[in-house]
Amino acid sequence: GRHKNRGTRYPHGDGGAAGPPEEPPRAAVPPPPAPAPHLSPGDWHRALLAASSSSAAGPPSAVLVDMRNVYESRIGCFAVPGVPTVAANTRSYRSFPSVLAGTARRQEPAAGAGAGAGDDPQLEQLVGGKDVFLYCTGGVRCERASQKMLEWASGTEGAPRRVFQLEGGIQRYLEHYGKRPGAAPDGDPAEGAGAGGDGPSRAPPSLFRGKNFVFDPRRTDPAVGEGTVGNCRVCEAPHDDYDNGHAPADGREARCCRCRILVLVCDRCRVGRRCEGEEAGGTRVD
Repeated sequence: GRHKNRGTRYPHGDGGAAGPPEEPPRAAVPPPPAPAPHLSPGDWHRALLAASSSSAAGPPSAVLVDMRNVYESRIGCFAVPGVPTVAANTRSYRSFPSVLAGTARRQEPAAGAGAGAGDDPQLEQLVGGKDVFLYCTGGVRCERASQKMLEWASGTEGAPRRVFQLEGGIQRYLEHYGKRPGAAPDGDPAEGAGAGGDGPSRAPPSLFRGKNFVFDPRRTDPAVGEGTVGNCRVCEAPHDDYDNGHAPADGREARCCRCRILVLVCDRCRVGRRCEGEEAGGTRVD
C-alpha cells in the first residue's frame, strides 16, 4: 500500500531516452478562402439581367444558389429567365455541407419547388464553369457559405468560374427593388439621381418573386417581390401564408404532423385538416 502509481517513468542517462517520445509534426492547415465578393443590389440586378441576355444566344452562363431553408424558398425566390436556380432545400443551415458533398436540387422558380430526387444531378454539373450568385435572407449565411463553396471548388473539376454574393441579402435588395402596399419602390442608389435632379430614378421591376421569410414575429418582410410563388400542399393552388391570415404570434401556423416543419395549406383546404399541435380530427397534414 506504500507504493503509489506515479505514472509512466522514462529512463534517463546513457542507456535511455531523456523524456517522452516527440510527436510527429502536424501538417499545416491552410486558412479558409476569403468570402466571395459582394454585389450591391444594383450590381446584382444588372449582372443577372446580363446573364439572362447572354443565355438567349447559348447555354446558361450563370446559376443562382438559394442558401435558405426549404420553407423559406417555398414562398419567395429570385426568378431570372435563362438563369437556373439551385435550391439548398435544407431544413437547417448546418446541413449545407451535405449539399456540397452530394446531389443538389435544381429549382424551377416559376413553380417554387425542386425537381424530384431522382432527377437531382451532382452540384458540379450545375455550377461548373459558370458564374454563381449566392443569396440568402440578410447576407449572413452567404458569408460563410461562399467560403465553403470556394473551398469545395478548389478540390473539384467542376468548379464554378466565379462566385458572388448579394450584399445585404434579399432584405437589402427589396429595399430598392421591392414594393410595399401603398408605397412606390425606392430608387436604386447605384443608379444615382434621376434626370433633371428630381431625385432617385424609379427602380425597374423586381427579379425577386413572392415574399421574403424572416425569423422574427412578422414571419415575412413587408417589402415583397412580384406575384405569388407558394402553392398549397393539398390542392396546389397559389398560396403563400403559413399563418392563414392569423398573426404569427398567435401560434396557429400550419405545420407537418410528422416533423413540425412549416407547410402551406390554403384556407379552404385547412378546413377539415389537422396540422401539428391541433386537436385530433380531420385528415392529418404530413
